[in-house]
Parts: sequence; C-alpha cells; structure tokens
Amino acid sequence: MDALIKESGTIFHVELVYKFYLFDSKINTANALDNWIGPNRNDRLNYKFNKLKEKQLPLLYSRFTKPILDNLKLNVEEIQQKVCFKAQLFLPYEYKDLPFSGLRKESICGFYLSFDRLDVLKHYRFYIPKKLDWLVEPHIDVDWLLFSEAKPIISRFITEKRSPMVWIVDSENNLQKCFITFW
Repeated sequence: MDALIKESGTIFHVELVYKFYLFDSKINTANALDNWIGPNRNDRLNYKFNKLKEKQLPLLYSRFTKPILDNLKLNVEEIQQKVCFKAQLFLPYEYKDLPFSGLRKESICGFYLSFDRLDVLKHYRFYIPKKLDWLVEPHIDVDWLLFSEAKPIISRFITEKRSPMVWIVDSENNLQKCFITFW
C-alpha cells in the first residue's frame, strides 16, 4: 500500500500513480486504452488500471495487512480507498487529435518520434534529462546540445532498446518535451 492518511478523522488508503504513456495508433483493438503504452513498450495504461483494481487496492483486505491495521488500531471497514493517478501523455509527431475522450487534454505533454525520423528535429537544440527529471517542466536554463551532439547520445539509448525523453528548443526559445523511440 502506498499510504494511509488520516484527514478530519477519516482514514484513507491512497494509491499514488505517476506514469508516462505514448499513443500507438498501430495497435488495433476495441479498447482505446490498449493504445496507450509505456515509452519502452513494456507497460500499458489498461494494465495499470487492472493492477490497481485487482492487486493494489485489495491489499487493504489482505491477511498480511490485518495485523498491521490491528497494531495501528484501525478498522478496515472504516477506511476509504482513493487513487491519485497522474500521467503525462504523448501523441505521435504531427498528430493533432486526442484519441480518447475520457482523458484530460491537459495530460498531453508532448509528442514522440521514432529514432529513424530524428532528422526532422535537426534544427532544434536538445537536452536529455535523467529519468528522475522527467517530471520537470522544460526550462531554458540547461546545457543545450546541438543536434549533432545529441544524436549519438540518443543513439546509445536506442541501441539499448530504451526510448529517452528529450527536451527540444527552437531558435525562438519555444520548448517542447518528447520521446525518441527505438520502435
């Protein structure tokens, strides 16, 4: 369980989720959530929803949790469950429409592009944040790389079958966040 929180006399079991998903229009399925995948293709939005429902939320009622709750003098019947699910969503390069009406448009944070098409960004400067900094809003105060400097670094990620997040900036200091995918 991520957290037990007491607020105004009420106890909440809270599950916290923060993920990054890319919309893959090539996945042909009846469920639009199937199209939202992790940058390295080993995660899906619908898998996370199912895991929350089938594994994480039921932890409150587990026989392993009962002694802990008893020790804290908490009655499982009085605990409310909440999920805080945040995501940054990325659409394919030059894609204009949010493909699923159940998602918040504010969650769209950028685009993604296959490494094979990286040259379309040759006029941009690049910054490659560490994974822990993927949550950070892009800003100008970083050490920017020229395309020719960034491409070999990105290529190493691609060789390792990893899709790095990059920030890009144009000549007018317009910032964007995107993923460069190996697929």
